[in-house]
Amino acid sequence: MKSKTLILSFFVFANYVFAQANWRVKVDFLLSNYQKPNSPALAIDIIQNSKLIYSEEIGLANLEYDIPNPPTHRFGVASVAKQFTAACIWSLIHQNKISLTDDVGKY
Repeated sequence: MKSKTLILSFFVFANYVFAQANWRVKVDFLLSNYQKPNSPALAIDIIQNSKLIYSEEIGLANLEYDIPNPPTHRFGVASVAKQFTAACIWSLIHQNKISLTDDVGKY
């Protein structure tokens, strides 16, 4: 069985999104660009203070069979998350919230 599932990971830096007064409208607007027929699956969850404050799933989990992206869909991200983790750490360093010389045990 040939699967044409395309996985998109969508990360929004919290310092950009939450700086906006109407962040939900902005996130919905960003996602609207991807809500097209036959678009691949996309999911976004935003967590603040350990609470899920936004969750949305759009697109198709399987393009070949037109299977929608359910909330329970598991994305195979493999080693892709490492680059996003590094980008988030770099952003925190530039905001002077952490330092490269900090002990890892501090966090």
